[in-house]
Amino acid sequence: KLWFLCRVRGTCLYIFLFFFAGFLIIYLQGSFSPESAVDTSMTQSQGPLHIDVSGIKIAYYDYSPSSSHLTVILLHGMRFSKENWKTLGTLDTLLKNGYRAIAVDLPGYGDSGRMQPGLSHGEFLKQFIAKIDSVSTVIVSPSMTASLGVRLKSI
Repeated sequence: KLWFLCRVRGTCLYIFLFFFAGFLIIYLQGSFSPESAVDTSMTQSQGPLHIDVSGIKIAYYDYSPSSSHLTVILLHGMRFSKENWKTLGTLDTLLKNGYRAIAVDLPGYGDSGRMQPGLSHGEFLKQFIAKIDSVSTVIVSPSMTASLGVRLKSI
């Protein structure tokens, strides 16, 4: 019945993202000691931030506790953007649990500029991670970006 619901109403991706984000948060909660997990002074970007990566204007949200041991970068699928992670509450949930959460519009999607010829998605993501100053990073890459996450495993 769940598959039928997904096909009929087009909600399959939302259901998947909701459950995946929940499992990710449960997994991450066990990753650090309780005293370092939650920070009471938290900040979130009021609107999208922008950064230049190889001449491409990239839009992203950055929800950051004042100190965090781990950054979670949330990519998106073909029909989606950084806004979906905000709407689903994933950014807020990660922030409340002490993790830096970044939702990015990939080049050519949402509020970001078009991909430059000769620049691979993998190279783009490596440069983006370097520019946001992330020491330890988890990448959530659903749907069309899943292969990108697999390729980055070797970084």
